Formats: sequence, structure tokens, C-alpha cells
Amino acid sequence: MALYVALRRARKLAGVVGYSGRLLDGASLAEEIASKPRVLLVHGTADEMLPIEAMREAKRVLQALGVPVEAYERPGLGHGIDEFGLEAGRRFLSQAFTAEA
Repeated sequence: MALYVALRRARKLAGVVGYSGRLLDGASLAEEIASKPRVLLVHGTADEMLPIEAMREAKRVLQALGVPVEAYERPGLGHGIDEFGLEAGRRFLSQAFTAEA
């Protein structure tokens, strides 16, 4: 939901962090995109709830639309967040909010 809303907002957000998610309604995004915040995606390759392909597709769509995307696949990680993902999110948000200040 964060990607769906953030990219359609006229007022750009500092950034979006997505863990084990997917891009909803990516087909209409090209017509509806209103801003291009930085995006971080982190997804486990062993996610039993949402296949890793969901993140790969989101990354492809966002990059094609010129959205700055940083994406990490976490080998063997299921539907969860590991220490690497927490640190990547912390670093990403720190940089995003510093850039906006």
C-alpha cells in the first residue's frame, strides 16, 4: 500500500521502505504517477507468503518509470526482516530524511 499511495501523491515523500511487499496495480501507475520518491525494497528469497518475483517485478516497473530504487534479495530469508534489512532500512531512512532537511 505504501508504494501505491506514495507514488500517486503530488507532494513527494522523503522515501518509501518496502519489506516483503509487492507493487499493487503497477499497470496503471504509468498514467497515475505524481511523484518519484526514493524506494528501498528488501525481500527474502524463501518468502512463503509472497514470492521474491513480486519484488523483482516491482523493481522493474519502478525503474522503467524513473523511480530511484534500491533493492536487496535476502538469500534463504522467509517472510520476515533480518538484521541486514533492519540496517538497510535505518540507513536508507537516515539518508532520505537528511536529504529532505
